[in-house]
Amino acid sequence: IAVRVGNQVTTQLTTFSYKKPVLNLLPWQGTHGLEGDTRGGAVLQVAGKDFALGGQLRVGGKLATCSSWTHDQVRCTAPPGQGKKQLVTLTVGGQVSTDKLYFTYTAPVVSSISVAAA
Repeated sequence: IAVRVGNQVTTQLTTFSYKKPVLNLLPWQGTHGLEGDTRGGAVLQVAGKDFALGGQLRVGGKLATCSSWTHDQVRCTAPPGQGKKQLVTLTVGGQVSTDKLYFTYTAPVVSSISVAAA
């Protein structure tokens, strides 16, 4: 930051940075908590602060598709994935949230088994 008064500008420069985003809450709209199908599509509503008006939400390192974004709430769709405890991060202006919030993809379900002829 430089200050100008008339034709004079400060000679000592000061830097300014915004706070990193903080995630307070991650309620998934469903009955299984923070869990969703491996095909993706689970709706994630993330609340917190210092989100600015744009950025990226990632689940397990994969980019989610966001439909709305405000300074304190984001609504996104989980990307396809697999595995337990996939870290959810929000990046704004190069700053990444450090809160430990996780999303789990549902485990595979075997519906039938058949024996193939040799």
